[in-house]
Amino acid sequence: MPQEKSGGAWRLIGEFTGLAMTLPIAGLVGFAIGDFLDSHWHTGKIFSILFTLFGCGAGLFEVIRVALRAR
Repeated sequence: MPQEKSGGAWRLIGEFTGLAMTLPIAGLVGFAIGDFLDSHWHTGKIFSILFTLFGCGAGLFEVIRVALRAR
């Protein structure tokens, strides 16, 4: 069981608390990269939208990966 590893319940609490911030932070990082590219190449908001979606997808992938590993 995962609780029997070092740290026990506190390790899981820390892991899942950090996991709650994964999706919003990934979306914000994606937006920041896209916004930088949009301002550098003068392309409107296309890269901001694309990279925000990529960031949210990566964050969601990480949330699912950790949740499946914790089972």
